Formats: sequence, C-alpha cells, structure tokens
Amino acid sequence: MAVLVTLVLGTLGARLAGSLGWTYADTWPAAMAVGLAAMFVLTGVAHFVDPLRRDMIAIVPPQLPAPGLLVTITGVLELAGAAGLLYPPTRVAAAVGLLVLLLVMFPANIYASRMSNVPKSMYTRLPLRTVEQLVFVGAALVVGLGGIQ
Repeated sequence: MAVLVTLVLGTLGARLAGSLGWTYADTWPAAMAVGLAAMFVLTGVAHFVDPLRRDMIAIVPPQLPAPGLLVTITGVLELAGAAGLLYPPTRVAAAVGLLVLLLVMFPANIYASRMSNVPKSMYTRLPLRTVEQLVFVGAALVVGLGGIQ
C-alpha cells in the first residue's frame, strides 16, 4: 500500500507545485511522472535492502534462473526508469519501459499469491494486487501518452 500512496501523494504534490508556478509539473502527465518516479525509487531501493530483497527473491517463480540476479536487474531497471521519467526527453521511453517491466514482473505476484508460505512483506491478496497493478500500468500509460507531442 505504501507504493500506491507514494504514487498518489507524489503526483498530487507535484501537480500542486505545478499549479503554483512550477512549470516542470504544470500538466497531469508531467506531475504523474514525478509521482511514478517517486514510486519506482521506493520499489527500486527495496530490491537492495533486506528483508525486502530476501522476500522478493523468495517470490521469484522457481522456473526462472538466478533469482537474486533477477531481483538486482529489476531493481536497477526500476531506478533507471525513475531517472528517465524525470528527464523530459527520455520520459516516454522510460514510461513504456516501466510499463513493460510491470507486466513482466506480475507473474511473480501471481506465484506469491499461490505460495503456501509467502513472505509477510510480499503478501497482498491477488485481487487487490491486480487492481494496484492496473493503477501503476495506467499511470505509466498516462505519462507515456502525455509525453507524445
């Protein structure tokens, strides 16, 4: 839930600043890019900090090789994507890349929902997790489509 709150508060805070004259965030897509970047910084850092890193490794489906390496790679991609969202010339590409990353990582959430002993920090019922995921994908779409001119 902290991830969703970060997205919402980051977006609203940036949009408020935009309405007060900060031209960087004077549109909803630009403000949402700030909120999405904040969200991906939060989740990206979590890929490197225990116990969250350990818990993320635990929910990587067993069919995939090198779970630790996959968690590291996805964390780096999330942080790079966050930076890309904040730089207007790369914003659209970053939004599209992060959207794809969200879709690629979602099976780990499905796998976690079916685990008999899911790590507590990774436990969110699948229907709620699916709705959250749709919000994140929707935000990436708004940013990506809003940056096309």
